[in-house]
Amino acid sequence: MSRCFRLFFVLWVCISANLRVAHADIDAASVNRAIDRGVTFLRSSQRKKGGWDEFGGASCGLSSLCTLALLNAGVSRDDPAIRRAMTYLRATVAEDTYSVSLQTLVYCQLGAAGDLPRIRNNVAWLTETQLVDGSWSYGKARSFSGDPSNAQFALLALGAAQDRGVEVDPNVFEKSIAYWIGRQRNDGGWAYGGGSATTGSMTCAGIASLIIANGRLGNSSSKVKGGQIECCGADEGGGDPIGLGLQWLAKRFSVEANPGSPGSQTFYYYLYALE
Repeated sequence: MSRCFRLFFVLWVCISANLRVAHADIDAASVNRAIDRGVTFLRSSQRKKGGWDEFGGASCGLSSLCTLALLNAGVSRDDPAIRRAMTYLRATVAEDTYSVSLQTLVYCQLGAAGDLPRIRNNVAWLTETQLVDGSWSYGKARSFSGDPSNAQFALLALGAAQDRGVEVDPNVFEKSIAYWIGRQRNDGGWAYGGGSATTGSMTCAGIASLIIANGRLGNSSSKVKGGQIECCGADEGGGDPIGLGLQWLAKRFSVEANPGSPGSQTFYYYLYALE
């Protein structure tokens, strides 16, 4: 998971105010200034070929995340920076789970009809590389075990692809549900690994992943409807995995630290997962 930690700062800086500013001083103007500074930074660091400096082993993950940040910050799809970025991404064959997933999210966000074949190819790649337990590892090599961070991003991409009208094998979502439910802790949250603590970032990942998978299968359990999370009707989430995850998060909610995680290494990853 360490490969992508620093990627998330780029996206978050484009959708958040500076958290070091006193809460009373944060208003619409300060938020917009933070977004504008983030956009300016991304424009200045874009390479001539249209991408950004990639981390080792990630074919186009950082460039995809930077492009997604610009699009979410309101930069027009006709902007020269977006045009150069899309030329770069369309010419790049993604070869790892993070890159394939983020590249897919960019294609879906942009909404160009010409990218539908690329989305289908990436969906096929993610379907093929899903492990038996319902997770994903970093790439195609099945000798490595999966992890919840890769699984989270794969589901974000597959959910977005289905929203664009691309067919996804329902079995992929069924296996994902089993994976996330099997990893849920007795306290209702999720952790990265068996020996690690329950954290806000992984709990957000579990909640979102189960909402995506259940929603795409049309299950009657937790889903998003009209912009609101519905948890098991009258049960009010008492025995629902998503409801239990939300309860864990509500008791420890923060935007100044990743609950359950010491230090600041996973802070921006948590904020992105929360968003």
